[in-house]
Amino acid sequence: NLEAVRANEEYMKQPVTIKLFKDNGKYRDDVYVSVNEKSFLIKRGAEVTVPRFIEEVLKNSLSQDEYVASLVEKLQSDYEKTL
Repeated sequence: NLEAVRANEEYMKQPVTIKLFKDNGKYRDDVYVSVNEKSFLIKRGAEVTVPRFIEEVLKNSLSQDEYVASLVEKLQSDYEKTL
């Protein structure tokens, strides 16, 4: 349905405020995100306003990072059981 697609596109363009975690280690640098030739450099530790689709990209990235970390943990545990 074309109307639903357009409504979703408008929804994904809506501005949202996000704040990315910041520390003095791995999570200290700003985050570069690019989607369909639209690029954003997001400052960690500060509230910033971005289109909702950028928030979704960051959520998906975090979800994938968590999945990989749990997979690595499981594989390491399985390996240690073989020793």
